[in-house]
Amino acid sequence: MPDAHTAQEIMQNLLALLQGRSLIVIAHRLATIRHADEIAVPAGGAVVERADHATLMALGSTYAAMWQHQTSEECRC
Repeated sequence: MPDAHTAQEIMQNLLALLQGRSLIVIAHRLATIRHADEIAVPAGGAVVERADHATLMALGSTYAAMWQHQTSEECRC
């Protein structure tokens, strides 16, 4: 599993290569997809939220809770 710095470099390189094209990313680390135009949040076999990072954080629901968990000091995701 790549460290956070390596994962960021991989995403930057992918974005540069795929500029002007669509890219679908499935990620465990939400920081990997933070700058995506659209994030779909699955739960219970369905998409429960769908928006960009800022909008999802403002909703304060599923995505925001997952973000808080992953960015908290106790999480070692």
